[in-house]
Amino acid sequence: MCELVLSIQEFFKLVPGLVIFPLSFYLAWKKLGIKVAASFTVQYQRTTAKRISEVVLVNLKDKPVTVFAIYAVIDQDISWEIDKFDPPIILKPLESSRIETEPYSELYLGADKFEPNFISPSKIDIFIVTPHKIVKCKTVSHPNLLNIPAFKHYRSATKNTRRFNNIVYNNEAAYAITYVLNSEVITAIIDRSGFIGSNFRFGFNMVPVECMKSKDDLRTCLEQTSFGKMVDRFVVDKLE
Repeated sequence: MCELVLSIQEFFKLVPGLVIFPLSFYLAWKKLGIKVAASFTVQYQRTTAKRISEVVLVNLKDKPVTVFAIYAVIDQDISWEIDKFDPPIILKPLESSRIETEPYSELYLGADKFEPNFISPSKIDIFIVTPHKIVKCKTVSHPNLLNIPAFKHYRSATKNTRRFNNIVYNNEAAYAITYVLNSEVITAIIDRSGFIGSNFRFGFNMVPVECMKSKDDLRTCLEQTSFGKMVDRFVVDKLE
């Protein structure tokens, strides 16, 4: 009986270690190796090559990852550089990082122009260059609620975004004033009531309604204000 009691006591001494061991193993596993998920966005423009314009990298491990470059491989055949970093970027543990890439004119495969096909059935893999090895990322797609059965019965509204000099506007916008002040190019939007929005660094924020009849009328009015005397030059554009 005494031996049995001792055995039970010894067992309870071991219980904390038995509980802690799986947790310790899991935490250690989270730090081993490199595991990164990647998603990307493709952009089409008339005057530059269609390209991967944005990459989102998600560090799935509990340790930082140093990245010197990102590459794409299409159909396990052709690779090209998406972006490179000097100094390298650091992916923080269990966090994501969004990288916007620079446009380029075209890609060449030897002497021939190469235009990757980003549409299925082509398969695009993303690789990152780290200090010790090249790592293939786990490819993930952006979630789409319309692919979830619970959302399929909803009608879908879509966004329409109009921009002028990278400023978003809607139907209430009438004109854009682009001016140069101290060598800086600045754009301000005027709505249909004559109110001048942000990016206008002068002592007034309205123009008379009679100045809103045309862009020539608006320009004439502005030339007669302190704005017209202080800026180096400016142009007025009518927004559609």
